[in-house]
Amino acid sequence: MTLRHTILSPEKVEETRLLYEADVVPARDCMANIGLKRDAFYTLVHTLNWKLRRPPMNARGEVSAATKARLGVAPEVSMVGPASGWVGETDPRPQTATQTIAA
Repeated sequence: MTLRHTILSPEKVEETRLLYEADVVPARDCMANIGLKRDAFYTLVHTLNWKLRRPPMNARGEVSAATKARLGVAPEVSMVGPASGWVGETDPRPQTATQTIAA
């Protein structure tokens, strides 16, 4: 297999970056504009630290908690345990196995 080297003009790279980051054209059109195939294009995107169009997702299609934190998205609250009277792990009150009765 022969490696093909493509010489990219700075103007074409900047034009493609603006189109890609503005999300006005499909990524495949950006690839065609600059003359790169998919893997080479995304290598360029990551090498030059272009803004990604959407956050990366895991296999189940969920955005990771680390990505949400980096983007400033509030974490989702999920209910764990019985719906009534359950004390969460972040509750500052002391956790005891016996009930206390206030007098």
